[in-house]
Amino acid sequence: MIGIRDVIGVIKARQSEIAFSLGAGNASTWEMYQRVVGIYLGHQEVLDAINKMLEEEEAKNNEY
Repeated sequence: MIGIRDVIGVIKARQSEIAFSLGAGNASTWEMYQRVVGIYLGHQEVLDAINKMLEEEEAKNNEY
């Protein structure tokens, strides 16, 4: 079974690959650069949403 930690790990690994690729200058056009940065930011939004949901769940569990 795939856990949330596995999903987070995959997303962070992909972000690292994207950052390395951008740092290496692999975006040959401005449009490609914008697309790749958009993908990176989309991944970050997903991580932020997961983090928020986990924090809310933890807060709810700590209430009891």
